[in-house]
Amino acid sequence: MVTISLDKQVHLYSVPTDAFYTNEEKEIHDQLSKIHIEKNVIKSKIVKCDNITELNDLKSEYRLLNKKIKTLKNVLYNIFKKHKGIRKLDPKSLNKKNIISLFESTFNTYIRY
Repeated sequence: MVTISLDKQVHLYSVPTDAFYTNEEKEIHDQLSKIHIEKNVIKSKIVKCDNITELNDLKSEYRLLNKKIKTLKNVLYNIFKKHKGIRKLDPKSLNKKNIISLFESTFNTYIRY
């Protein structure tokens, strides 16, 4: 059995996938995020709504947002497919709040060298 020393820590950046997006991909991702927020607001209004007419309006708006999301996702996936080569990390995504600490292991020692 291998004993692992838990007294040494290494600090690494934890970055989300969108840290590797191009500017065009970021714009679409941001649009999708805004629409998702809007969709959640409408969903909460639907749950609280008592008026039938208003409820129908909210549901139609909800369906419209779902269509927009589907369209933008397809556009984003097509842009992903067209990308060739190695993606570059956006240096802006490297900040102190994204630093995580791990105990040193064979795996992360291997990565370091």
